Amino acid sequence: MNYFLKVFLVNREVFKDGCEGFTCVKDIITETMILLSDGVEKKELRNQEFFTAFSTMMGSIGGIVFLYYEGVLDNDLDYYGPYISENIYMALKA
Repeated sequence: MNYFLKVFLVNREVFKDGCEGFTCVKDIITETMILLSDGVEKKELRNQEFFTAFSTMMGSIGGIVFLYYEGVLDNDLDYYGPYISENIYMALKA
């Protein structure tokens, strides 16, 4: 996530050749698809449109990483992990 936020999104022009669209982040997309699909199969997550579910996950994670690197947070990133995880789960659960 740190790489994605700090390098790829900020410097997209550097990655133009060979990194169009989701090429450079395809592994993240694939793993997230598998995670969500498994959750739906187990009836832990509701069946929903992939990109909105993906945005819910990545937006939450990206937001907390952004705040951390801006020096806004009082605690280390690990402290917020359980809170972010619970929020994502509550947003996606069945």
